[in-house]
Amino acid sequence: MDLIKDFSDDEIKKMVHIYNKYNQQKEYRRNYYNKRYNEDEEYKNKIKLSNKKYLESKKKVKNII
Repeated sequence: MDLIKDFSDDEIKKMVHIYNKYNQQKEYRRNYYNKRYNEDEEYKNKIKLSNKKYLESKKKVKNII
């Protein structure tokens, strides 16, 4: 908690505001992509295919090691 003492109240308010803004954007993106995933079949299939390719490549790397 000694770190907080190094900042003024205005600086702390700015940091909290930036942090809250970041979380809002993160929440918005999560909601947007979840909604898109649930409504758009083509997008859903694309994501499933990329996940499948990722898992296959992961298995290949594991087998090599």
